[in-house]
Amino acid sequence: MAPGRRRHRRGPGSRRPGLGRRPARRRRPAGGGDGPIKHEGDGRAPAGAFRLLRAFGYDPRPPAGTSLPYRQVDDGWRCVDDPASRRYNQVLDARDVAVDWTSAEEMRRDDDLYRRLIEVDHNHASHGDDEAAPRPGGGSCIFLHVWRDADGVTAGCTAMPLADLEDLIGWLRPGAIYVLLPATERAALAAAWHLPAS
Repeated sequence: MAPGRRRHRRGPGSRRPGLGRRPARRRRPAGGGDGPIKHEGDGRAPAGAFRLLRAFGYDPRPPAGTSLPYRQVDDGWRCVDDPASRRYNQVLDARDVAVDWTSAEEMRRDDDLYRRLIEVDHNHASHGDDEAAPRPGGGSCIFLHVWRDADGVTAGCTAMPLADLEDLIGWLRPGAIYVLLPATERAALAAAWHLPAS
């Protein structure tokens, strides 16, 4: 293990490499008033505990050890961020559906920030409940993805170096939970949620 790297437990007897010497970068969590409320385009990360759903990337194969569902994306893939769309907050191949949106993120970017990414289960339809739908304007396209540089910020996602993200994708298991909270809320919930020391 390289100097400055930490190890974190996944389960009994298993460990994963830490995220290196540099911390992941993200925007400030949404918050204020009655609690953290995410809104489309507010430039803030959602706050809470979220499942990590699946991984995407430009390469045909995922990183070694990947057990999350993985999908290769190309120029036709989008994440719909138009709150008026029936497909709001969905990552999809736009060639396979009727386009009813006016805004969507390209999943194959020229800057390689999405070379590898993990989809965060924020404001998605409840899985297994056909009646549930994302809250329009509640925020969309929240990912863990590659960072631009150590000083960069995101528009609501969490970003890190490519090698660290690939390690994380290879380590995660389906059902993994990502906890993102402001420091005061994290401290208040640490014992009840069994969070590791920061």
